[in-house]
Amino acid sequence: MIPCMRSAAIAAAVLAATAGQAQASLIISFSITNESISPASVAGTVTGEILGLSDNTTSPGTVEILTYPAGMDNAAGSTPIVASSWTNQIHNEFSVSNSGQIIGADFSANNGSAPSYFWLDLNASNASGESYASLDGYNTLFVYGGEGLDSVSFTSNQAAPPKKEHVPEPATLTLLASGFLAFGGFGLRRRRQRAAGSSAVS
Repeated sequence: MIPCMRSAAIAAAVLAATAGQAQASLIISFSITNESISPASVAGTVTGEILGLSDNTTSPGTVEILTYPAGMDNAAGSTPIVASSWTNQIHNEFSVSNSGQIIGADFSANNGSAPSYFWLDLNASNASGESYASLDGYNTLFVYGGEGLDSVSFTSNQAAPPKKEHVPEPATLTLLASGFLAFGGFGLRRRRQRAAGSSAVS
């Protein structure tokens, strides 16, 4: 009967782990709109997404640039431009509240040195943080969103779970446990019968 009880315990653990996998990750959209009056700044907005974040966590994310003003003269390649895969990752930390809202952002990355020099800053964790993007390869044309918590606009969207496994209802779990116990009892009874038969033969 012990092996059957062990099997029941393993099955219960697997079901509990499966139930925990139903939580979906978040897709956070971000945008930086130019506020600079510098001649090198480009009018318009840079948009993108942050993937792989969850509620009530502080963790790194996959940061992708999706759109940008034509005046930026993009040399970083076709979109999505994955800034979190650039060679120089300075910061990558996002804090998310229970409602899926970004309450802290500290991301800064570039791909090395000129003449292929792309830069993205999403520093919205404190009043001195800046938001900035440059894709022209020389860090000369840019979109500058300003400083502080409002320099980047974030919007949360719930992502679908990667694969939602079927989680049995409580009644099903009870039936499963009863079946394991009955199977164990049947096995114990057969062993006792065999033992009794052996004794009789002896």
